[in-house]
Amino acid sequence: MNKQYGWSFAIMMMINICINHQVSANSFNHLKKNKALLEAQQFTQLENELKKILNSIESGEILDTSIADAYIAFGTGDPKQKEKIDAWIVSKPDSALAYLARCNYYEEVSWLHRGHHYVSITAKESLRKMRDDFALAIPDCNKAITLNNKLSLAYTLLTRMAMVLGQDKLVKTAASLGLSQIPDSYILHDQYFFSFTSRWGGSLYELQNAINSRFEQHNKEDKLSPLLGFDLYFKGSEADQHKNYKLALDFYRRAEKEYQFNSKIQQANMLYKLGKNDEAQGIYKHAIKNGTLKLEPYNNMAAIMNSKNKHNEAIDYLDKLIEIEPYNPNNLTYRGITYLWLNDPKKAKADYDKSMVYGKNNAYARYHRGKSNMHADPKEARKDLRSAYELRPDIINYAFFYGVILYEQKDCMYTETFTTYDRMCASNKCNEKKISWVKDVLLKAKKSCG
Repeated sequence: MNKQYGWSFAIMMMINICINHQVSANSFNHLKKNKALLEAQQFTQLENELKKILNSIESGEILDTSIADAYIAFGTGDPKQKEKIDAWIVSKPDSALAYLARCNYYEEVSWLHRGHHYVSITAKESLRKMRDDFALAIPDCNKAITLNNKLSLAYTLLTRMAMVLGQDKLVKTAASLGLSQIPDSYILHDQYFFSFTSRWGGSLYELQNAINSRFEQHNKEDKLSPLLGFDLYFKGSEADQHKNYKLALDFYRRAEKEYQFNSKIQQANMLYKLGKNDEAQGIYKHAIKNGTLKLEPYNNMAAIMNSKNKHNEAIDYLDKLIEIEPYNPNNLTYRGITYLWLNDPKKAKADYDKSMVYGKNNAYARYHRGKSNMHADPKEARKDLRSAYELRPDIINYAFFYGVILYEQKDCMYTETFTTYDRMCASNKCNEKKISWVKDVLLKAKKSCG
């Protein structure tokens, strides 16, 4: 498959390797425990915890999705975390688990640098940093495999990075080698099937052939049999991308009903997008109670609580979200917004400032920090709002607030904001009624500047 243009697609689906497995009620607690052991540099105990999971996988008690869950603890994006992982490797230079942790760290940081938007609206610097992170991650994954060729997560990460880089040969090599060593790997099959989808230069026909070749005979006793529903799942994700949420919901429900493919959270996401918050809320709460490490339940529950002006409850969900992924600029920015609704600008500022660790090229983070700073620190606000506007000139609010602060600072050299607005409206990409207030304020500012 030619995935030369794979970068031009949104890649939200690839952020979590294990898209459809059940998690234990203790997954969230295990995450915190593994982080704490790494922080305390108790490497022997940490490895013992990880080896217990690997032993359970090898004996067939659990799927290898559990090792992917465990390694989320080492992909938080905390800049200090890498120092601990480096110390782990120094302490145990022959530890495949330690090298895998550093590979996982770099790979996850790459997505924080990259963001989740289409490449056409992603800063070139973000793409460059992602490639640089991959260049650091790949040797560590290879080292982990050299030390232990049964680590399915290492092959899965290599396959995933190769897909994004458009390296077809590496995709096939990593996946084939991994499956030859671990033929019952759930996470590697999951990623392998994904590489055949249209999103990465394949087609549903190729995807179905890949699935059929793995399951020549449908055996319900096969622990991987839920993956027979992968094509229905992917059809659901395609419908979601095209904003056909009802159709997506139907595909997700069929995948679960016909193949026991766990798509509960995806179903909840569609219900949420369809405005059926009560139904979505029930599924999200159940997932959170069971310790899910997926981000959507926490993020969307926070949104639901904020819509009901229950901001303190929203903070509780955002705290857990940030526990999983503490340096995601979007997570921190959203909590900062919520703190402002609670009239706590000090905590909001702390979150906004922290979001800049990986959010310098994140328009959403820049915009909200700038907007919140317009009166407290207009000079810094101007820098942020300009950056947000330059990163995403297609978003009228970014142009609007950049124009407003220039106007407030008596700087009338901001005609490009109006040009952008006029161009959007001329191409019918703006809703005159919905954003008439933007137009009115901008026109008043323009008139006052002469």
